[in-house]
Amino acid sequence: MSPRWKRRSAVLLLVVAGLIALAAAQLPYVPFVHGTRAQEVERLAEWLEVRPGTRIADLGAGKGTYAVALARRVGPEGRVYATEVDDELLAGIRRSAAEAKLSNVEAIRGAVSSTRLPEGCCDALFSRLVYHHLTEARDINADVFRALRPGGRYLVIDFEPGSLLDWIAGSETAERHGGHGTPTETVLREAKAAGFQVLRGPEPWRGRTYAVLFERP
Repeated sequence: MSPRWKRRSAVLLLVVAGLIALAAAQLPYVPFVHGTRAQEVERLAEWLEVRPGTRIADLGAGKGTYAVALARRVGPEGRVYATEVDDELLAGIRRSAAEAKLSNVEAIRGAVSSTRLPEGCCDALFSRLVYHHLTEARDINADVFRALRPGGRYLVIDFEPGSLLDWIAGSETAERHGGHGTPTETVLREAKAAGFQVLRGPEPWRGRTYAVLFERP
């Protein structure tokens, strides 16, 4: 490699490193820079006390990545409810579960103000980077309370407003929350109003995200 190309390569590496550093500072998290998905699944299992036979719900499960990973952990005696409001995502969740040969994943079509989970169905429920999209948080929190058994755990993972996402990605609650994200005090206030007690947190989770663990008395 010629000296000129070496210099160009060095400059390119510096630019890439700078962009990664900028993203890491501004985005909620950057994969691999802020840990791996497998590491996050481990933390979810720890905080929610997931073991064989646990019944758990993933609120706003997206493509079902975490629902499928946790379904493997709870085993055939356990169950994972994966809620979504988008039919295409629900189809993707069912497809992912089928490809993984898992029969303990149930995809449920939620609504803006309801999880549509069965009453008392779950030992634990988590909301990962979903809370800032909730326009009817009071109704959803009340519904989560109803879906959990007494002593059940409710984990909220979200991020504070005030990042680059305030400019490039809006959310339905951005004006009320002061930007894209959810202030921790909002999560605490709204979950407590639904009857939950704080069990752990707020604590840093992954990158700029935080986690708060609640318990249903």
